[in-house]
Amino acid sequence: MVLSTPNTKDKSAILFTSAYRVPLISLPGPHTANFQQRILLMEKAKPGDKTDPRAKFIKYLIEFITKTQVECNSIVLGIDANAVINEDFDGLDRIIRECSLCNLLTKIPSPTPPPGM
Repeated sequence: MVLSTPNTKDKSAILFTSAYRVPLISLPGPHTANFQQRILLMEKAKPGDKTDPRAKFIKYLIEFITKTQVECNSIVLGIDANAVINEDFDGLDRIIRECSLCNLLTKIPSPTPPPGM
């Protein structure tokens, strides 16, 4: 969803998007998201292409965000990356680095507890 304010001079926009990356370890079987994504990647793969859905997800998401950043002023990404920030150098951390994103949850001040707590 793209929200824009048509009455502003600069036509600024914010893109709100959400994403899901399959887990590193998945239950076996044809009905898992990992298996289904791997099958789709194999069908479209050229010789020598990697068919790792987690790696492709990162590559495609970086391409999407980079293109969007050129077209819009801001992006808000909600992501279930099945990873932990600062522990996934080639995945989630790579997206943050290459797209110059920040974790908004670290920018929210902690609430002050009421007196007596």
